[in-house]
Amino acid sequence: GCSDVTIRDITIRNPLHGPTNDGIDIQACQDVTISGCDIYTSDDAIVLKNRHPKYNMRPCKNITVTGCILTSVCNCFKIGTETIGQFRNIVFSNSTVRFAQPTDSLARIRVNETKRPLRASSGISIESVDGSLIDGVVISNITMEEVKCPIFIRLANRGDGVQKVKPTMPGKIKNVLITNVNVRNAWFASSITAIPGSYVENVTLSNINVTMRKMIDSKLVDRVVDEKVDAYPDANMWANLPATSFFFRHVDDVACNMIRCEVDGEDNRPAMIFDDAQDVIVNGLILDENYIGDSAVRLVNTRCARFANC
Repeated sequence: GCSDVTIRDITIRNPLHGPTNDGIDIQACQDVTISGCDIYTSDDAIVLKNRHPKYNMRPCKNITVTGCILTSVCNCFKIGTETIGQFRNIVFSNSTVRFAQPTDSLARIRVNETKRPLRASSGISIESVDGSLIDGVVISNITMEEVKCPIFIRLANRGDGVQKVKPTMPGKIKNVLITNVNVRNAWFASSITAIPGSYVENVTLSNINVTMRKMIDSKLVDRVVDEKVDAYPDANMWANLPATSFFFRHVDDVACNMIRCEVDGEDNRPAMIFDDAQDVIVNGLILDENYIGDSAVRLVNTRCARFANC
C-alpha cells in the first residue's frame, strides 16, 4: 500500500526453502522503481501482488524493474498469484535470469535441503486467477538460462481472497508486449493460456530466441492438455506440452514477430500450437533442422491467422 518507492542496489541471499522467502514483494503499490538489485532466493525473486481486501480498490501500477540479476528456483519476475486488485503499467527490462551454479555455496544449501533442481520454474510469469485486471505490461531485453519455462501467462478462475465468499469470475489479461528475449536450455514450452469462455488479449512476442530441450514421445505429440480452470497457476502445472516452444490456448489478437526456435536434438512436436485462437499473426518464424514432426505449427479451432516470411 505504498507510493513513490525506490529500491536500488540491494543484494539478497536467501537459499533456504520456505513459503515466505521471496526476494521483493510489491503489494498494491504505485510509482515504484526497482533497479540494480541482485537477488538469489529459493522462492520468487520479484513479485507483484494485490491480495489484501483493504487494498481491493487500489491498483498496483506504474512499476518499473530494470537492471536486475535474478536467481531463483521458483519464479524470477512474477505478477500473482494473489490477484484481487488491478495491475497496470508494469515494466520489466534489461535484466538477467541466472542459473545457480552447482559449485555455488548457496546452491549447495538448496540442493542438500530439498533435493530439487536449481533451475527456475519460470523466468517470467503473468497470472490473473482471482478476478484481477492486468493491463499494460512491457518486458524487454531479458536473458535467461536453464529455466524450466521461459514465459508463463495464465488467466484462470481460482477465486481466492474475497472471491471465496461469492460466485467467482475470471479477470482479464491484455496489452502485453514481450520483446528482445534470449533463452538458453529451457525445459517446458512457454504457454499463454486462458480458460473456456475467456481470452488473453492483445499479446505481442517479438525478437525472441529460444533453445529448448528435446523430447521424443509419440504420445506427447497428441497429448490433450487439461484446462485446470481453478488450479493453482504454475509454470510446472503441465510440464511437457505437445509443443516444443510456444503453446497458445484461448487467446485473441496475438502477434509473433521474428521468433527463432531451436531444439537441442530431434523432436517430433510442432514448435507452436494455437488452440481456440483468433486474429493471429506469425511473421518471421525460424526453426532449425531438429523439428522432424508432421507440422511446424498446429492450428486447432483457430480463426483469422496470417503467416509471412517463415
